[in-house]
Amino acid sequence: MSNIHSFISSSRWQKELHHIQGRRALEGSSQSALAEYLYERLNIVDTKASSLLTFNSILLAIVTLTVTSDFAAQFPQLSPMRHRGFPMTFIVITWLISSLSCLWISFLNWAQLKPKAENFDEYVEKIAAVTIRRTTWYNFALALMVLDLLVLAAFMLFC
Repeated sequence: MSNIHSFISSSRWQKELHHIQGRRALEGSSQSALAEYLYERLNIVDTKASSLLTFNSILLAIVTLTVTSDFAAQFPQLSPMRHRGFPMTFIVITWLISSLSCLWISFLNWAQLKPKAENFDEYVEKIAAVTIRRTTWYNFALALMVLDLLVLAAFMLFC
């Protein structure tokens, strides 16, 4: 086994290999069907990251406009947001980190995934490792966004 999955826990990697073996049993001996399935999984993670990036962008724009414009002056319940620097700075920075994590998911080095004609199993391992890495980054970005929403809600309720 190569070290392409060295960043993945052993139990997670074994679960992934077991899943791939089960999928191979369903697909039979068709390498193209298995490769298509693995790329569909990558596509799912990419779509989720794209949606989260869009959501982050909209919320970040709303919070930024609320804090920096005269819009907040029209709504008394929003006025504390303009006068509390640290919570808003924390929220904006973590949203930016979440958004950068989503952008990192979208980066794909095709040379890394270039299949070797004689070793399809290594190619499958590479795609699986990329899928797990992207899923980990997505979960991190999602957790930051949820944390931000909780901090923002607490800030709005208690300040």
